[in-house]
Amino acid sequence: MSPLKCCLVGLLLGWTPALWAQALPSYDFSGQKNGPANGWLKAQGFKMERDADSIKTNFEGGRLVFTTPEGTLGLFGKELRLVGVRKLRVTWGVLAYSKGANWAQGKLREPISLVVSFGDEKMDSGSSFVPNVPYFLGFFLGEKEDSTKVYLGNYFKKGGRYFCRPCQNPVGQAVTTEVDLAATFMEQFGRTMPPITGLTLEIDTRDTEGEAKAFVEKVEFLP
Repeated sequence: MSPLKCCLVGLLLGWTPALWAQALPSYDFSGQKNGPANGWLKAQGFKMERDADSIKTNFEGGRLVFTTPEGTLGLFGKELRLVGVRKLRVTWGVLAYSKGANWAQGKLREPISLVVSFGDEKMDSGSSFVPNVPYFLGFFLGEKEDSTKVYLGNYFKKGGRYFCRPCQNPVGQAVTTEVDLAATFMEQFGRTMPPITGLTLEIDTRDTEGEAKAFVEKVEFLP
């Protein structure tokens, strides 16, 4: 049966195309009114972990803005179950870098990062004190890092990779990060990308000086 005939039959039976294909989520903050954002994040299913409660989250001028005190690690995570995703596109920027973050020198901190988790298989963290987690790819904005390098964290060396995309961005300027998740996953782990199972916004100012401030305008998963 042709696609057109399938569509007509589906409409006659009361089906809609939305029931046939999974709608891919996007988070666009341009229409949000200025004010506190924690309530909205919780309503969208984001869980606040570690020191997230001490991070000031606001909608400001169509942006979701995170203001993070010195010495803070905050996680805003959401469970997902997405298939049919190929790419990730994020529009974001930095308003203030904390001093001292430098991945090349072992200071693995960032004003903001976005971590995408894949599948349900738990990968060895490399430490008996750190829980195992699924495969993940992390993307962050950094002041001193190299966008051509692939970074490893202190843990999760088997199943985690980090990328500064792009790096050394001027303060206050919005930039767009677009990544082919499927190709990157294959390059790094040598296997087909599993379904996406999580999205986490992370801010880390531990072992650095001063607060960090960053914003997100839009997050999109693309086919």
